[in-house]
Amino acid sequence: MHWWSQQACDAAAEAQAADPSPGNLMAAAQVQALISMAEALHRIASALEVRDDPENVPPMSGFHPRPARTGSVSVNRSEAKTSSPDRSKK
Repeated sequence: MHWWSQQACDAAAEAQAADPSPGNLMAAAQVQALISMAEALHRIASALEVRDDPENVPPMSGFHPRPARTGSVSVNRSEAKTSSPDRSKK
């Protein structure tokens, strides 16, 4: 637990102990939810920093680009057809 989350939990507990009203109980629950989200975001940010660290990037030597296509090009037959209106019906 980080210092800021511990401080927020302590403040919520003190407020709840001083006045255990339903409003303070709800506020304490909201503080706990916000702390959980903040800690999750902190873990995600740390993981992204580790992933993006230049020392952790795999070397490009194993990279093989996709070869260029050779040979005939396939055509979508439905797009190649031109539709002409049937003029025999009036």
